[in-house]
Amino acid sequence: MFAHSAVRIARTSALFALLVGLPAELLAQRVPHLGTGTPVRVLAPALADTLLIGKVKVSFAADTLVLLPSANTSAINVPHAAIVRLEVNRRRSRWLEGFVLGGGIGAASLYFAASRDTSCDMVCGAGQAVGALAGGVLGGLLGAAVGSEIKTGPDRWKPIRLRSTP
Repeated sequence: MFAHSAVRIARTSALFALLVGLPAELLAQRVPHLGTGTPVRVLAPALADTLLIGKVKVSFAADTLVLLPSANTSAINVPHAAIVRLEVNRRRSRWLEGFVLGGGIGAASLYFAASRDTSCDMVCGAGQAVGALAGGVLGGLLGAAVGSEIKTGPDRWKPIRLRSTP
């Protein structure tokens, strides 16, 4: 009974220390963390009259979003305080289609490769099944990886909610 209470007190104390010890800069972030290469549209009237369109060059900066514009120009430093609106492009990925197509091709390929083995006895069916299963899994994973990189359809810009600074 006493040990359980001591563990709970220690856990609560550790959690409290962690929360109090978080850097204020992280808690006061106005713009959420965006991955490097994420396509964004930024409205910052203090810097430009139009939307700035490009990709995130630096994924994490304390008070600045480093944007690489679509045109072949140098990077733009956009202070978080200047950002009025931020949108992220979320085009449709084809990972599921890639998984199904790659899995089918992989399963068929290794099934037929296993069936061409002329030295089998009574376990040929099991070898074909294992080959089809392995080919399906490997082909599916490879297909999903390729399909996830294929983005199709129109641009779908999703607004990102900006946090208010204290």
